[in-house]
Amino acid sequence: MATAAQINANRRNALRSTGPRTDAGKAVSRFNALKTGIEAKSLVIPGEDPTQLETLARNYEEQLAPVGVIEVFFVECLIWSDWERRRMTRIEAEFLKFELTERRRHAATEFPVFESRTARILYGRIAAAHRNYARDLKDLRRRQLQRAAAEIESLELKAELEAERKAAKIHAAKLQAAETKSAEIQAAQKPAARIPANRARVAELAA
Repeated sequence: MATAAQINANRRNALRSTGPRTDAGKAVSRFNALKTGIEAKSLVIPGEDPTQLETLARNYEEQLAPVGVIEVFFVECLIWSDWERRRMTRIEAEFLKFELTERRRHAATEFPVFESRTARILYGRIAAAHRNYARDLKDLRRRQLQRAAAEIESLELKAELEAERKAAKIHAAKLQAAETKSAEIQAAQKPAARIPANRARVAELAA
């Protein structure tokens, strides 16, 4: 259990803390507010700008507007695939530039750099990022269409139930009005039926 002195020291340290100071640190902290939960620390490597990943993730959130954990998952996959494609494309360009420069420097007459093992790995990673992106985007769109259809069906069901409720209310009001009218008619007819009987009784007594 912390002592009173330790608690006071922690409070003083908290007051002196101003949060992240560098642009990279601030970008990482801002990721906490993103719906997707993408973490800059886990995706950004040295030489990359976390603010670019933050902007990319925010743009995907605003455009695709994921709802629920499943749609958020697909959006995260799209962000990762896009970021991976950009990274591999940049590395590919740097690799080719370096290899071609080295071969020219050594006066090499042939450039089999495009057939090297490293180049094939880079091409494979870029192709995989494209495939994953297309697949996840298709799955996301299918999920969003299913959600939209379910929402429309729910609204239609609510409209039907509301229409039935209104119809039942109108029917009940009509029945109530009919019963009231019938009671009024019966009440008006009862005194008229008693009058002849009274007259017959008076005549009988007079005789």
